[in-house]
Amino acid sequence: MSIEVYWLVQSRVIVVTGGGSITADDTSKLDEWVSTFLNQNVESPIHLLLDGVLVERMPGLMVLKKWGWPKHIALGYVMIYGLRDTPLRMVVEVIGRLFGLKFGFVNTFDKAVKTLQKLDKSLPGDIKTKIPEGTDIFPTRPLRKTRISRTVSEQLLKVFNGRCEYCHTTQDAVVKLKVVEIVPDGSIAFENLCFACDTCRQHKQEAQTSADVLFHPRRDYWYEHFQWSPDGMEVVPITPKAQLTIAQLGLNSPEQLARRSQGLREGWHTPDLVRTNHFRDDFFPEGGKVRLEIRDAITSQKVKMIIQPTNVIIFGRSDPGDSLQPDINLGPYGGYRLGVSHIHARINPPVSNALTINDMGSTNGTFVNDDPVKLNEARRLCDADEIRLGNMVMRVYFED
Repeated sequence: MSIEVYWLVQSRVIVVTGGGSITADDTSKLDEWVSTFLNQNVESPIHLLLDGVLVERMPGLMVLKKWGWPKHIALGYVMIYGLRDTPLRMVVEVIGRLFGLKFGFVNTFDKAVKTLQKLDKSLPGDIKTKIPEGTDIFPTRPLRKTRISRTVSEQLLKVFNGRCEYCHTTQDAVVKLKVVEIVPDGSIAFENLCFACDTCRQHKQEAQTSADVLFHPRRDYWYEHFQWSPDGMEVVPITPKAQLTIAQLGLNSPEQLARRSQGLREGWHTPDLVRTNHFRDDFFPEGGKVRLEIRDAITSQKVKMIIQPTNVIIFGRSDPGDSLQPDINLGPYGGYRLGVSHIHARINPPVSNALTINDMGSTNGTFVNDDPVKLNEARRLCDADEIRLGNMVMRVYFED
């Protein structure tokens, strides 16, 4: 058996190659060696060039599932070169997906190096290849991007308010939101990820303007750059950056307007008008009722209920082990998954025709129209306000 692991670029690119007879013990040692190299990472990701001949000679390829290096936090791209287009390669691809690797197949070692240089511009341009250039065997396949880590997913969920972070269209059966990179081909860290609808994603891919000069969902506050038109149909720019973003991403394209019109008719497009519509009614009528519309995180349906706030109404999640229970149990609607606390918030009986809400020391906060309610603050509610408990969204309507 002959296995060689060495730095092609110190602390940046590892090469793993070999031949001869390879045993299961050899593959275990190889896992230790590669992990040792990865542990030397300081700041930048370390890429791996893996010899396809070595892969072909490994006994029981599924032993790779037990390896530690594919899960290593320092690992960047994995390029497998020279692996023939056989069922074995399909197995390798499946295992790579299970690990969530950024990986790809290329024909030769030289092409693997050149591909890495294109993917990671920080690598030197004069890398000297130690292995002679080979011949093409099969077409190159695109790289797979790694899955988002659980920590980053949790961070994204905390800021997720059920809307596209560019056009603020509400997610529903018609509009599906996905996580996208704010700066294309950048990192998959929280600071470079956001939720976007299919229309904004498509326009973003075709945009001629650098992403750096457009609205940045992680650095910019939406309401400082945009507002809704009075009818909730158009996104209106406040700043030059917003004007450029609207033009480049087609935030008011015919497709967007048609979708919003449908959403307004069907009730799933619920633009927040409170920022620009100062005449909204905050007068709660004597003996009035509150109609709540809750977005069920499990079924994606809207749940409607009527409450009469003659007494304090507590919102939260039921806990059989606690003597204090909420009046409105949000657990059945996905409250646990969306970060609703056991005792989260309360709506108070109206005083002088003012209906207010308090946060009760919740873990993930209470928000009215995306504005956080401070502890011990009684926030006055207006008709059609949006309340967010953690990441659970509901809208309140005043009724006589």
